Amino acid sequence: MKKINLSLTLAILSGYWVLVTETWSPLYRCNLLFHPLIGVAVTLFFFIFLWRDRSQQPDEHPWLGTVLPAVVLSAVLGALRTAYPNHLADLLLLLLYPLWAIRDLRSRPERFVRRCALFFFVAVAVTGLIFGGALGGRAVKNYLLLHRVAADAFVVFALLAVAFSWRRQWRAGAKFRELAGAVFGPRRWVPVLLAAAVIAVTIYEAAQGRADPTYRFHLSTFTVERRGPHEQDVLPAGFNEPRLASKTQSCGGTPGCHDSLIEDMKISTHGRSMLTPYMQKNMELLADEIGEQNMITCGGCHYPRMMFERDVSLRQSYTEQNYSCTFCHQISGAHLLPDRRKSEISVRLRLNHLRMFDHGGRDAITPFDRLLVNLNPFGHRRVFTRDLYFTNEYCQACHRLQIRETVATPLTAPLCIDCHMQPRELLGLPGKERNHVFPGTNTANPHALGDQATVEMIQKYSLGDLPLPIKGWGSFWEPRNAKGKRQIWVHQKFLPLTEPTPGGDFTLRVITINASIDHVFPGGPLDLIDCWQRVVVKDQDGREIFRVGDLAADNQLDPAAHKLGGYMMGEDGRLVERNRVWQIKEKVVTRGLPFRVSTNDDYTFRLPENTRAIQVESQWLFRKLNQDFVDWAYDRSGFTTPVVVMAETAATIPF
Repeated sequence: MKKINLSLTLAILSGYWVLVTETWSPLYRCNLLFHPLIGVAVTLFFFIFLWRDRSQQPDEHPWLGTVLPAVVLSAVLGALRTAYPNHLADLLLLLLYPLWAIRDLRSRPERFVRRCALFFFVAVAVTGLIFGGALGGRAVKNYLLLHRVAADAFVVFALLAVAFSWRRQWRAGAKFRELAGAVFGPRRWVPVLLAAAVIAVTIYEAAQGRADPTYRFHLSTFTVERRGPHEQDVLPAGFNEPRLASKTQSCGGTPGCHDSLIEDMKISTHGRSMLTPYMQKNMELLADEIGEQNMITCGGCHYPRMMFERDVSLRQSYTEQNYSCTFCHQISGAHLLPDRRKSEISVRLRLNHLRMFDHGGRDAITPFDRLLVNLNPFGHRRVFTRDLYFTNEYCQACHRLQIRETVATPLTAPLCIDCHMQPRELLGLPGKERNHVFPGTNTANPHALGDQATVEMIQKYSLGDLPLPIKGWGSFWEPRNAKGKRQIWVHQKFLPLTEPTPGGDFTLRVITINASIDHVFPGGPLDLIDCWQRVVVKDQDGREIFRVGDLAADNQLDPAAHKLGGYMMGEDGRLVERNRVWQIKEKVVTRGLPFRVSTNDDYTFRLPENTRAIQVESQWLFRKLNQDFVDWAYDRSGFTTPVVVMAETAATIPF
């Protein structure tokens, strides 16, 4: 029994060490292996002791009354909990046994406590053996969470059992020395010293974890020469591992890890914005006008590797993935400054853990390190996930100049990720993880790279043809069409303003409301985008009466089309052209639709003499790049970007 107590003390302390520090130091990683090994030893010792002791207390029937229910309940709960488990829910389910055994609490409280301690010990052992036997990983994470919850409950009941035992012996006249010896044996100083050593190492490890380097970087459209002294980002001289902030392949190239999310990044605009010819032409313009030293003006957001490796040319981004997993998932703070052209981000590099994904200077992880990650998947998750990533500020650090955030209201509105990071399965991709494609309305990027499948997915997303449930909705508008499955982002209605008279002029109003987009519509660089309304009117026989908003043969927009958007004003007082972000002074929205705001478009046309009814179709169309920019970027080769339908509606108006 003394061996059990000593081993059990080490198992409990080593388990809580895993939870408290998560420094991923060499000592911490050794403990990740030590904890399951000592846990197996404790389990083996205990069940041998329990088997030998089975005849001592025949009235308690621990095997059928406690051990078997613990085994069955733990295994079944872990198998059934396919959703992300909740600690409180798991605890409540495990407390079913104490509720069943509570009849002993009044008459035999010590027996009740012992039975509960045994139940939770077996639950800890079973869930730990299942999790460890599977070599850990996300597939059996439910058992790990049950293991932790059961361990907490076991510690509570084990301490109560010790307290009851001490109380009984104290009343029998035992001294403190005898009470301690009853638990720890004659050499009771051994477990005390071991416990003190583990606690001291845990405190030391926690202090070491706070020593990870943190850097602050400035995202700005200002040239380097115009930035103040405090905005000149300088890496510390001792920082010699910049590659640790640019790891991706080790996250997705390892079987069973995040391969699907890496596939998302490969087709996302984040991952390949610099691969397109039009962006590269824009970068050459930047180099010609303000010098290559100002590549960071665009690279800060489009190619963040430059912030850690200043000797890396932005032109390297023309052939490699632009974003890395470890950079985005090491950002620890986002600071939005009063000037919308400036933001700051803080990056905290958890070096011990990052080094595990840098095998021999390569973007890879060893099988041993992969095993350690699988043994503590939630510790791995906490290194790469912060509450910050579930806030709008995290996205706005780069996007706020082009996409204005919604003014706060008392209602609960969705976050950026609620719309743009829906589960993969809702985008037609396998898996339930939040997608890392970040679909929006940008079809120019995938189209320029020959990725028609992504173009079609974005078109479906923009029109509302994907089943996207929006959480935390604070609008009185229903974002889904009650008559169908289509998501209604932009809602349109027709209103006749004059009495229709065959042979006379008729005025029709199209009312448009931003029903479900939680930022101003349209978003994006106003010097590049086109957003316009296309209206077609026909009579009862299908003969066309009126049309506006078509593209010409050269892909130029109909000058009579009603538009949304605005323009960028430059520092020189002139309109910004060709996406010269380094010139921007202010963004002027001449006509936009904030969330829950409507606008009217009136059209007047003559009705033919024999008109008895009209059929009206209206669409709001969007393209990321206007044709003037495309003609410049592609030397008037005839290239154009796909049009996205943001809203469409049709109705018949009888006379």
